[in-house]
Amino acid sequence: MVRSYLNYELVDTSGLLCSSASRSLHIQTEGAKSEHLKHCVLVGALESVHLFDYRLNKVIKYFSLPLKPSESLKNAYNVTCIALSNDRRTLSVGYTTGNVALFSFLTGEHLCTLTSHTSAVTSLVFTPDDFALFSAACDTNIAVWDVAGQTGLFRLQGHTNVVSTLAIYWSGTYSFDNMLLLSGSKDGTVRVWHPAGRECYQTVPGFKAGVGCISVCYGSADMGGDLILIGSLSQTVGVFSINMTDPKKITASEAKKRTAEEAESNADAGSLNLHQVLQRRIRVEDTVELLVYEGELQRKHALTAPVQQLLCDRASGRVYCVCKSQIIDIYDRADASKTKSRKKRYEKRERKFTLSAVFKYVGSARSKHRIRSIDLVPGGEELFVANNNNTMMLFSTEIADNNLLAPTALLGETYHQGVVHASAMSNDGQYMATGGDKLLVWNTNRLLCVAAVETAPICGLVWAPGNKFVVCACRDGSIQIVDVSRAEVVGSIQQIEGGSPVYSIVLHPDNGGCIAAGADGKVAFYDFTLEDKTLGLVLTRTLQLDTEILALCMSSNSKFLAVGLLDNTVRIFHEADLKFYLSLYGHSLPISSIAISTDNTIIVTGSADKNIRIWGLDFGDCHASLYAHDDIVTSVKFIPDTHLLLSSGKDGVVRFWDCDVFKCIIALCSLTNSVFDVSVSPKGTFFAAVGAELGIRWFDKTDQQVFMSDQRNEELEMQLEDELLDKARRKEALVEAGFGNEEMARPTTADVTHTERLITAIDVASLEVALRKKFVDDWTAASEEDRVSMVAPQPDIKLMNMEPVEHVLHQLKKVPNAQLHTTVTLIPWQHLILLLDFIDAALFTNAGSIEMVGQILSAIVRIHGARLRSAESTHTQLQRIARSLMKHISNAERMSGIVLTACGMLSTCFEEKTAYFGAAENDDAYMKVLEKARVLQGAKKQRTH
Repeated sequence: MVRSYLNYELVDTSGLLCSSASRSLHIQTEGAKSEHLKHCVLVGALESVHLFDYRLNKVIKYFSLPLKPSESLKNAYNVTCIALSNDRRTLSVGYTTGNVALFSFLTGEHLCTLTSHTSAVTSLVFTPDDFALFSAACDTNIAVWDVAGQTGLFRLQGHTNVVSTLAIYWSGTYSFDNMLLLSGSKDGTVRVWHPAGRECYQTVPGFKAGVGCISVCYGSADMGGDLILIGSLSQTVGVFSINMTDPKKITASEAKKRTAEEAESNADAGSLNLHQVLQRRIRVEDTVELLVYEGELQRKHALTAPVQQLLCDRASGRVYCVCKSQIIDIYDRADASKTKSRKKRYEKRERKFTLSAVFKYVGSARSKHRIRSIDLVPGGEELFVANNNNTMMLFSTEIADNNLLAPTALLGETYHQGVVHASAMSNDGQYMATGGDKLLVWNTNRLLCVAAVETAPICGLVWAPGNKFVVCACRDGSIQIVDVSRAEVVGSIQQIEGGSPVYSIVLHPDNGGCIAAGADGKVAFYDFTLEDKTLGLVLTRTLQLDTEILALCMSSNSKFLAVGLLDNTVRIFHEADLKFYLSLYGHSLPISSIAISTDNTIIVTGSADKNIRIWGLDFGDCHASLYAHDDIVTSVKFIPDTHLLLSSGKDGVVRFWDCDVFKCIIALCSLTNSVFDVSVSPKGTFFAAVGAELGIRWFDKTDQQVFMSDQRNEELEMQLEDELLDKARRKEALVEAGFGNEEMARPTTADVTHTERLITAIDVASLEVALRKKFVDDWTAASEEDRVSMVAPQPDIKLMNMEPVEHVLHQLKKVPNAQLHTTVTLIPWQHLILLLDFIDAALFTNAGSIEMVGQILSAIVRIHGARLRSAESTHTQLQRIARSLMKHISNAERMSGIVLTACGMLSTCFEEKTAYFGAAENDDAYMKVLEKARVLQGAKKQRTH
């Protein structure tokens, strides 16, 4: 018989203003046709984007992907960045999965999903004319998208690490041809691209820890022009000017190389677009230096924190600098005349002129929590700040006398600002309490917070009968009583002295009291009292154990009390006299959660060993041990009146189990952060999950039936899709590396052996070269007397009486051609650079055959070409190798021509049936043969050309 189950689906997420994964924040007021959009902000909240009205403290629109249940289970689509088009019509959203979604901002409709990146999207930016969208990701690529056509145009590749930020600088008109794209990466470089030409015109190195942000500070001529601010992850802010001049004069030697048409077309510099200007500068200057380093911005606060965001107000020239801290530094930019006069004063006083004279520190803004991102309200009157802890702040941009911005609003105080550790459903299911840094009470019908109470950090919760009071087990060792209607703490009992936590608290089945236990190993039984309509607790008895207690559970018939301990066991006691009944052994790590079925026949335990165990409550026998989660199991809860179970873990997954057949029915959700607790309604029609995401996830039971066989088939299909996707990504990587569509086989033992021998040969040869160089240096520096006593180093016996270059080439000859590509792939990068040195030496000394060297170089370029191009330290070496290789190829062609000429001469001799081997005996005939040989050689050269 096939079992069917009713599925649970995620319906909503409440209690979340902004998630820490989203880095972008965009104010939406300019061009708003409706009055209700006047004070709105777009902010990422887990897998959706909220249009939040911060005056009304209300979300007025949601933007989320229409995902299938299988897709939402497979990946956690959390928002990482947001960009809004300049015409306020299109909203682009980047996700942790690498997808980029386009939405209609006016209607909220999902337009399309663009797939190109293989990892999280880090930055999005529209072109000024909204023609294209640039996206950067952790996969080191920059994708260029056609917004109207909703398709990809091309990729920009060159970075070797995560591309962390993008910025656009436009020159002249708003067009695709007249803009530059600046990309910053964790590889420590900033690249300047011209998208229309699909070329990188400059690479700016020197950012040791990587680039965190880039901002364009536009300025008029009297302010000194435009500047580029680059924030480094090594706590510095570099300031660069932009050199966009076009050389009108061309050198005489360069002019001779050009055709008459080209010289005529380039005569008028005013008619050139940016691409033509850059190409013209390359022809004249060989290299283009668009960004010119001017100096470093002097920071005032959080000097050791990496720069996270730079924001420039174009109207006033003010710069806001955000680090990974709670402070925003503010700088005002001086105009050109003041800068010039200050520079003269500095020179007159013989002081070093710094950018502190250009950007003057004027004040700062201080947030209560670590800042995630900022944005200016259009008009520059207010500064909006999103924090890492689910709160947002609004500051006035007017600087007060104390050099601080005054906060005007704080949003999110009534929501959780830290991890939510516990939750509890009321007896009638109309309210739910969640506890972490504070206690919140939620209406389960409207999914709204109806009460917020400041308490000590909470570990466990229970509702008292009547649903008017909540009893909280706190981390400081106290038990606090909260009156929900008055939203205040009305009582507190210190159960554990010294500040050790009370880990668990449960309601007694007779509703007359509660039971609590914690780190002191003592189980305390309390009775409820009611005096002046205020709930109180009276300690009635205790049970002392020899180790910490992490979990409690009471059977519904009030017969048994189960206690989960730090020693990996569960002990069961009779509730009436607290006598020992059973001990459950089997877990390899401490017990984290316990649940007993409503019919009191099954007990389920969850542990830090990632397993759940199903036991019989009558004899304590283990029915099944199931691998449940990829991390600690944090909670297990039964659906009332069934043997269906919900489990949650730190892996971010909530699973639905059937304890009668010992199988998982379905994984209900896959989140990016840990899930710490699950609460089920009294009738099992819905449940809520809480954890490190700070929000509350609500799941409703649906009419959709789930079959285990169908679920297994879906899991197999998802696994097959993952394998096919990985295979496609490997093929794509091979194509980019130059392999075409061939797929690299897995390394065999022979491949690894050849690679290890080659690495050993390179190490031995490198050491020998270093010793010889040291001896030569010492010999050169020594006097004539000291040279008499100096002894040359003995060659290493491992070289087998060969020179270092010959030894490396000898080892390369042993590698079969079929295994050459795999060997080059497995060799480490530092040894690859040394191998190029030996190849260069071999070409210089003619130590190896040109055919073998060519094969090796071909394999290296095909496999490591992209990295070699991006590593500027190898450019000189590669150019030298290329020149030597071309010289050897030319010699080989000349020798081939001589051999062909000799063959032609012999053929002529045999055709004329005359032996001309004795050239001295017949000079006339010999000269005729030479003349014919020259003709044949000339014909061969023409064919070769």
